Amino acid sequence: MGGRDARRDAIEALAGWQVLVAQFNDLVARSLGVTPTETHCLYVLSRFGPSSPSELARRINLTSGATSRMLDRLLAAGYITRNPDPRDRRRVVITPAGDGIDRIGSLYEPLNAELAALLSEFDDDALAALAGFARAAEAATERHIQAL
Repeated sequence: MGGRDARRDAIEALAGWQVLVAQFNDLVARSLGVTPTETHCLYVLSRFGPSSPSELARRINLTSGATSRMLDRLLAAGYITRNPDPRDRRRVVITPAGDGIDRIGSLYEPLNAELAALLSEFDDDALAALAGFARAAEAATERHIQAL
């Protein structure tokens, strides 16, 4: 298969995987009684740590009003806490609460274990290339999200 066909095949395979990951994320959210956007918020908190509502709105691409309503729902469901920022008492910091992140993680664990097993078939150079591609693809996707 030529280089162009291999690239097209890779892009098609990744696109198919992205669709399935989105479907999986929707099912995880539904099983937890939250929306996919709320699950995305919890992922952002898990990955980047405590955040201000404005930082969450930016990372999730929501308006401040939509973010506030989402945070109210997550607070009522026990997934987050909302506390005064110790550096600036006029601001608040949103933090994951209780075992919410663990509950979400437990739903992803079987898939993550299977993906880890698939990755064990690759040598370190291939894994480094995959990680490099994933980071570059994440940055490219972020640029296109911001452009929309």
